[in-house]
Amino acid sequence: LGSHEKPVSCVEYCASSAMLLTGSWDGTLKQWDHRAAQPLVATASLPDKVYTMSLSPSGKLVVGMASQHVHIYDVRNMSEAWQQRTSSLTPQTRCVRCNTDDTGYVLSTVEGRVAVECVEKKKKLVDLWKMKEKEMAKM
Repeated sequence: LGSHEKPVSCVEYCASSAMLLTGSWDGTLKQWDHRAAQPLVATASLPDKVYTMSLSPSGKLVVGMASQHVHIYDVRNMSEAWQQRTSSLTPQTRCVRCNTDDTGYVLSTVEGRVAVECVEKKKKLVDLWKMKEKEMAKM
């Protein structure tokens, strides 16, 4: 299909649009249509290298980057981020996964800290790493 200038760190496939999404350490997010003669559909320049990303059922792409950056894109319009955030977790973001009900996402770090974030309200629901073991068992 094509390439990035530095290694690709993550890939997502959007079944509803048959698009492939790639994030790279070169600080770009690319959208590809494997059926087209010119497969590169869109490129988004990001503030830092991409470590992780996850695609929600409604087509929102959550991208976790270095320096605690988190951007959310609507895959129907990749020209600019729908939301730009800074993660409350330190150090480096390791993994992000969207909730199946499209209400938010879960972030984790290399140290095992976890936060649940709400997409629409731009607020943090819970910092699991701050909770005591007994409180977590109640969830």
